[in-house]
Amino acid sequence: MYIYILCMYIGARASFGLTAAEDSLFALGGCDGEVVLDTVESWDIRGTGAWRTEAPLQLARANLGACCVGERLYAVGGWDGSRDLAIVESFSLASRTWREEAELSIPRSNLAIAVLSR
Repeated sequence: MYIYILCMYIGARASFGLTAAEDSLFALGGCDGEVVLDTVESWDIRGTGAWRTEAPLQLARANLGACCVGERLYAVGGWDGSRDLAIVESFSLASRTWREEAELSIPRSNLAIAVLSR
């Protein structure tokens, strides 16, 4: 049921990054079939069940990797509609703002990211 609701809301958006944090799912960027997006939305899974618009990515992109480490979401690499990207941004869950991080050594898109905890 949750996947159905998620897909209904995002609609035509494809190739977005998806990660979980704070009992929410975060959908980052993607493409609506014509335009590469900078939009970020979160879905409160356990609380209100509502969608929330978050601060947009600094650079619109699709096919990006996404993960959460501690109190930060990471948007990694991607494709801006013409080229693969090396950019990395992180989103503070406390301040709800983005900042640039060190770039990847090689531009990448269609990547997967995993977090290993010790």
